[in-house]
Amino acid sequence: MSPRTLLCVIPVVTCVALYACGDDAKSNPVSATSDAALTDVGVGKTDSSSDGSSALDAGADGVSDAADACACEAGAVCSNGVCQDVAGSLGGARWELSCTGAPNGSNVCSTGAAFQKTVTLSGASGKAYDVTLRFRGLVEQKTYTATTDAGAAVGAQPDGGINPALFVAGGTPASDGFNVYRLEVDSPQQTYHLNAGASAIYHCFEIDYLVTVRVNAGAQVKLTADPLDGAIIANKGQSGSPIVVANVPPAPAPYNGQFVQMDVVAVTAAN
Repeated sequence: MSPRTLLCVIPVVTCVALYACGDDAKSNPVSATSDAALTDVGVGKTDSSSDGSSALDAGADGVSDAADACACEAGAVCSNGVCQDVAGSLGGARWELSCTGAPNGSNVCSTGAAFQKTVTLSGASGKAYDVTLRFRGLVEQKTYTATTDAGAAVGAQPDGGINPALFVAGGTPASDGFNVYRLEVDSPQQTYHLNAGASAIYHCFEIDYLVTVRVNAGAQVKLTADPLDGAIIANKGQSGSPIVVANVPPAPAPYNGQFVQMDVVAVTAAN
């Protein structure tokens, strides 16, 4: 039998969260229903210590002065003294893949189908914006070929972040069953992957990193989480213990599966 064959499935009730782990041997002969969802928690509803800071922009003309300044929520910019929403619709979004059965001997459990979420950004026509996002969660690694180091897109955090190298630009997923986590922007066109590493690792990795991406007003942003074979790596770290992502629900309890939460930290006008 394949190491990814599930010997039994025990239904469980799960919370919304994104979980990804697995390889091409993750095929599961047992059909099970699972929860896979992207939940919009709301603009600005992030912990103030790390991702709830306000974005203060110079305004539509790029000139900073007292009359043009205003304190805005993280997903907005200040334009002529008025806060204008740009990326508030992205704030608090979560990819979630939960275990719907008990893990087998290879630490693999069944999950549900892939999902996608597309959000259209706001902003002033003809304007471009730099949007800083914070990603936190648990993912399995996936091999991607022909990727590009995201370089300056990945911002430094005071503690250096957690596994920022898993965020890459471009790339083609390997033809195995391990999960794909993807962020796509249509204007300017760009594709990023959030869990780039090596397939066939049977434990999960915590992520916590900042990323700044350029978007044009009215751009569409697509979020994808795809458990290609209907199975994921269960929530265990390299030590064998479940991973708890601090200050992110369901902390202090571990999530039963994999998840990624995305929060908007700041937006600034790029032109």
